[in-house]
Amino acid sequence: MKKFSLIITFILMLVGCSSGISSEKQTDSKQASPASTSTDNELSYEEKQKEIVDFINEDMNEIASYENEGK
Repeated sequence: MKKFSLIITFILMLVGCSSGISSEKQTDSKQASPASTSTDNELSYEEKQKEIVDFINEDMNEIASYENEGK
């Protein structure tokens, strides 16, 4: 019974590691795309980054207001 559970564990570890490698290959291929993308994609990326920064700034301001209320 111990051998069977060890074999199952080993197989699960191999499957998990192999799926991690395949997902890394997919992200590498996405990053390897040409640097000259269309203007729409660049603006979209810049807009996304701006939205993320705005969201973080709002959260920081909210936390600061809680700290001021606590004093």
